[in-house]
Amino acid sequence: STNNSVSLSSHIGSTATEMMFVNGRQLPPGHLVLSHNGTFYQTWWYIVALSAVTTGIFTPLALAFYPHIRYAEIPLDCVFYVDIILTFFVSIQLHGWTITNNNAIALEYLSFWFWFDLLAVIPFEFMVPEDSHASFLRLFRLIRLRRLFPLFTKAEKN
Repeated sequence: STNNSVSLSSHIGSTATEMMFVNGRQLPPGHLVLSHNGTFYQTWWYIVALSAVTTGIFTPLALAFYPHIRYAEIPLDCVFYVDIILTFFVSIQLHGWTITNNNAIALEYLSFWFWFDLLAVIPFEFMVPEDSHASFLRLFRLIRLRRLFPLFTKAEKN
């Protein structure tokens, strides 16, 4: 592997154990990593998906008809705050491998999706005056709908 890169070696025996290498050093499997196929995470994913759909319906309606409501979305925001943290501890599938190393999971998440998730949870309505046209920044919450992409992918395969 090259410097500053993450690579995988082959299976060891019949197990799906992966060896992670960063800067030529082998990294052990992560600690406190949840399986992306486990019951807990699958249940959590459906809660996040339902929250994303609710956001997709509620945010435009609230902005159009109730622009002065500022606190109604806080419970949904909390789901996504927890999801950002939890995502750092969930195994990922990458090129057919299940990655369970915390550093590799964090690097993969921080390399792309983290920034969209962060933008989607910034409470813009508390940063701009109530009468400001900048309240349309709340529409960044609709980025949360990207959490539904895996559902569409599964439906397309079936």
